[in-house]
Amino acid sequence: MSVLQQYEDNSVDKEAVATGLIFNGGECGALIRAFDWSQTAIGPISSWSQSWRTVVNLCLASRFPMIVLWGPELIQVYNDSFIPLLGKKHPDAIGLSVRVCWPEFWSLSEPIYKAVLEQGETVYLENQLFPVERNDYLEEAYLTLCFSPVHDEGGGVDGILVSLLETTGQVLDRRRFELFNQLEEEHKQAEEALRESGMWLRFALRAARAGSWEWDLETGETRWSPEYYALYGLAPPVQPSFENWIDSIYPDDRERVQRELHEQVRRKQEHDIEFRIIHPQQGLRWLSTRGRILYNDNGEPVRLIGITIDVTERKQAEIKLKELNETLEERVEERTWQVRTLASALTLAEQRERHRIAQILHDDLQQLLYGLQLRVEILGNDAAAGKVTRVASNLEGMNALISRAIQTARTLTIDLSPPVLQGEGLEAALAWLGNQMKELHDLEVWIESPQPCMVPEKDLRVLLYQLVRELLFNVIKHAGVNQATITCGRQDDQIVIMVEDKGKGFDLEAAQQRFREEGHFGLFSIRERLILLGGDLKIETSPGQGTRVVITTPYRATLGARGASRPN
Repeated sequence: MSVLQQYEDNSVDKEAVATGLIFNGGECGALIRAFDWSQTAIGPISSWSQSWRTVVNLCLASRFPMIVLWGPELIQVYNDSFIPLLGKKHPDAIGLSVRVCWPEFWSLSEPIYKAVLEQGETVYLENQLFPVERNDYLEEAYLTLCFSPVHDEGGGVDGILVSLLETTGQVLDRRRFELFNQLEEEHKQAEEALRESGMWLRFALRAARAGSWEWDLETGETRWSPEYYALYGLAPPVQPSFENWIDSIYPDDRERVQRELHEQVRRKQEHDIEFRIIHPQQGLRWLSTRGRILYNDNGEPVRLIGITIDVTERKQAEIKLKELNETLEERVEERTWQVRTLASALTLAEQRERHRIAQILHDDLQQLLYGLQLRVEILGNDAAAGKVTRVASNLEGMNALISRAIQTARTLTIDLSPPVLQGEGLEAALAWLGNQMKELHDLEVWIESPQPCMVPEKDLRVLLYQLVRELLFNVIKHAGVNQATITCGRQDDQIVIMVEDKGKGFDLEAAQQRFREEGHFGLFSIRERLILLGGDLKIETSPGQGTRVVITTPYRATLGARGASRPN
């Protein structure tokens, strides 16, 4: 049961409430009381030390963002003011190890935790950059933090109290306003040096693709710089006004922009809004407008001044990063699909091979041994009766049975691991395979090798041999002919093997559909194995036109290579 479900079910620690061990603390206080702490290293609330309960209650009562980390596992307890920093990690972050909850910056924070726990140090960081994943994507956050040791009754350190404040907005504001102030100062210096108002500021704004603006809230008068006009793709005949500015914003963003602007004026906040426009020549663009709200002696807003910057590239980068994360998930899912399909195919192939070996042992070798056993019994009876002539005859028959059993075992051994595969040349192994197919299955196999087909990697050599063997069995079972051709060679750094017959052929599209629905089909299972080597398999066939299968794989591929794509 999640923390939220425990909270909603009101399954709280009744003893903790009755004894006042954990006070109100708003939403987080209720979640803490509802959480089953007995399943953690901390234990139930009633077992917590006095120092620990005091720190937790202090944290919950504070309106400043705080989080408490307890024990070697650094179990988390935090207050309501900390919730916005968690994003979607809340409420499941309650009772979770900080390493599990915040893996994205564990490498940065682990040395700090060690310094506090092992040395009892207090660590203070101001405007520290942390990578944070709290809303399904990784973002940069600036935090000002104080890590304080929490001492137990014996004076040891068994926890950490972290008080913090997110300063991302302030850091970015400061940087932007430093730029803005710098531009203003440069503008003043240019006025004094060149005696021409606004020349240097307009040059800097143009270089930064930024436009300045000013809005008198009392008179409604608005002024836009030439760079401002250029950002929106407007011509000077368009008069600067609040209404014309709103009309230039993308329709879906207008209501939000007006709402945020009015809220910022009401709260006396710095002006900071991002929105979209449709530029007449450049299409959809993202703009960021930032400014200062000036107030009179009565605290009433009278004037807004600021700059507008094109942030389209940053927005596009954020979108690409999100798409990249989604693509990565698709690739992982695709790779998992390939591995599962291949594992299934290999399991089925192994079962078929075991069945074939069992059939040989039962139908051939076992029958020979039964015959040999019967001959031994007869031999014993004849020897006891002194029938010398029959004893000699039975010995001769037993010798013949033993020879057949040895030949059957030798044939099975060679079939499982042909000695010809010990050398690097693949064409010799394929020629031996062709002879076996002719001798055992009456399939005439023609081998064509325009150039030596050397395969240095033994594992790859064995796999290619097995794949060709499986393709020849497909000819025997499905093609309806008794001839096949194998062509083996190299093209650049690729090994190319082609197995061709003039048999029945089949409907390739129907076979692909069956593979997608059922997840198994011989040729496509072979292709899955090749893809894991960085190779591929192509099929050319149609009903009545025979079948051609082309295998390609890197010359020095290994079984750990990554595949290129999922089969169509």
